[in-house]
Order: sequence, then C-alpha cells, then structure tokens
Amino acid sequence: MQKVMKNIYSMVFIASLLALLSSAPLANNMEGKVDINRATLNQLQQLDGIGKTIAERIIAFRNTHGPFETIDKVKKVRGIGEKTFEKIEPYIEVGRKQPLAAGQ
Repeated sequence: MQKVMKNIYSMVFIASLLALLSSAPLANNMEGKVDINRATLNQLQQLDGIGKTIAERIIAFRNTHGPFETIDKVKKVRGIGEKTFEKIEPYIEVGRKQPLAAGQ
C-alpha cells in the first residue's frame, strides 16, 4: 500500500509540475521573437507581463497610430513601463512595418 501511495504522490507531483510549466509565459521558452506590428492578441499575451488588457492596448495603439518603428515605442502604450519593457525587450521585434489585415 505504501508503494502505491508513493507512486500516486509521484504522479501528482509530476502532473503539477507539468501544469505549472505549461502555464508559464511563453516568452521564457520562445524560439523566435514576437513582431509587435503583426502579433495577434494571443501571441502578445504570451509575453511575460502582458495580459489581455495590455495586449488589446498594443493592438489598438498600432491600429490608431500606425506600426511601431522601433521596439522601444511600445512604451507609449499605457501600462507598459520600463520594468515591463525590460521583461519583453528580448522577445519582441518590429520585423515588419505593416500589420496583418484582419483575419490573417
């Protein structure tokens, strides 16, 4: 019985660890960078410190003011200060100056 309980605890621990890792921000595990001129809401939310509200603000900002010329211009979006920018800076780019059309 003790062996069975030990196996159950081990499986619960592993499952908990996997769940924790899968919910971590993708920015820590990203292979490429997020193009802030083209990123979708979901892609932006994968960046550490960027939730739905700030992701929506990024999209609204680029739709209103045009594409970001440099990555530091994202700091003009309300809610992105120096600390948040420092977290996301290694994971963002402005590789393309034209946003995708809706639905792409």
